[in-house]
Amino acid sequence: MSRLWKSMSGTTQAIDVINGGVKSNALPEQAFAVINHRIGIDSSSSAVESRDTSLLLPLAQEFNLTFTAFGELVSDPSSTSSAGKLSLDYLPTRRPLEPAPVTPLDSNAFGLLAGTIRSTFDTHRRLNESSDEKKNEVFVAPGMPTGNTDTRFYWKLSKNIFRYKHHHSKSSAHTIDEFIELDSYLEMIRFYMTLILNSDEARDI
Repeated sequence: MSRLWKSMSGTTQAIDVINGGVKSNALPEQAFAVINHRIGIDSSSSAVESRDTSLLLPLAQEFNLTFTAFGELVSDPSSTSSAGKLSLDYLPTRRPLEPAPVTPLDSNAFGLLAGTIRSTFDTHRRLNESSDEKKNEVFVAPGMPTGNTDTRFYWKLSKNIFRYKHHHSKSSAHTIDEFIELDSYLEMIRFYMTLILNSDEARDI
């Protein structure tokens, strides 16, 4: 399995912020790091907490640190004086978010979405004009992205929650030079227009 698909099918970890020290000629008295996890659907926040705690515990013991994880005292060097403190916890403004529920694939809602995707591909890219239709046939397969920050607001509203963007070209996001190719942008507009019209006409979703 490629690294890309592996990161989309399980829990990920990224150390996004590291800070410590105030001068170039003095060791920092304090340091901190912010770790971002996207939890896979086969895991939970408690499992991630246990893993992170178990990874840091040997370091706390090696360097004689008092270790506190998520409000609980994990390691306290009682035999000798502590050389410092190590704390593991959530940011004050963030709380753990469990993986999103899995959307059923045998629903009419998924059928409408899949049909809209195929229709947009066929229309925008003229796939049906090819003499070899089998070669250009589009298959819609489900996936499970781990970034589910916004979906939590809809969990009690519907079990049919789809995170999909009709975007299939070179692009760059979350950086200083974000861009998207013009043809792909126009295809996205066509997709959302078709989705709105199809949803308006549907009576069984």
